[in-house]
Amino acid sequence: MKPIYLASQLFFIAVCFARCWVLSTTADFLLVADYGNSTIYVGSLVGFDLSPLPLNNVEGPVAVEYDPIHRMVYWTESDKPRIKRAKLDGSLQQTLVAENLSGPEGLALDPQEQLMFWTDTSPNNRIERSLTDGSERRVIVLQGVTLPRDIVADSLGRHIYWTCWGNNAKIERADYNGRHRVTLVENSLWKPNGIALDVRGGCLYWCDAGTRTLEAVDLSGNDRSVIKNMSEWETHPFALALYGSYLLWTDWNAATILRMNLTNKMVTNEGPYILQKAAGMHVYAVPGLNCRLM
Repeated sequence: MKPIYLASQLFFIAVCFARCWVLSTTADFLLVADYGNSTIYVGSLVGFDLSPLPLNNVEGPVAVEYDPIHRMVYWTESDKPRIKRAKLDGSLQQTLVAENLSGPEGLALDPQEQLMFWTDTSPNNRIERSLTDGSERRVIVLQGVTLPRDIVADSLGRHIYWTCWGNNAKIERADYNGRHRVTLVENSLWKPNGIALDVRGGCLYWCDAGTRTLEAVDLSGNDRSVIKNMSEWETHPFALALYGSYLLWTDWNAATILRMNLTNKMVTNEGPYILQKAAGMHVYAVPGLNCRLM
């Protein structure tokens, strides 16, 4: 006779699996924030198995990041605006930033310098930075920022890149202090969402939920190209990540992770069909493995 498990028992098993997996793994892995069910998942990049991290009181997670030095996951929440972190095993969970936030969405880390950057959408409409413990907080970009969305950090060049929706949607770059600001893309954008950075390849990728495209440009804003046109799909791409020769992204209308081979442009669904409204995503590759990441 097969054993019968209650839903609570199944959740406990999943949490135990996630706890054991993150404590023992030396492999590359993926983090996914599901806004729909207020869960952050962890899984491998081989089978794309996803298990919930054992976190408490997560309310509407949007962005998710990882600090490999201290083995901590960071995330933003929009239902109750705040930025949090915890160990991968769920311990040491704490709120880092909660005051004077309107809608923290994008999140980026520089683990070596222990810096944290985030976008804060309307009505604040600004980009801030702090140390990874939430201290030394300050606004670094304010003027001309309307509905900022995703953000990534280039630790080698000490630059941040971000997307903005607004009436004049654009993709911009600045240094870590918000200076030397440059607009990279400002034409034919609607709702530029997630961005992924390939520093060694000299390329910036983004997904646009309005035009329903995946696009790329070099780090000077030139050589723009459409990687994938999804205008005939019922799609709302949200977060984007680069893993080797693949682009991965989440989509509000998809219950799985989506993955595209950059060589043949084939798109596949990866992982279990469990995501309700997939938002932020982060890919971590163990240093030294044969994989080029943002």
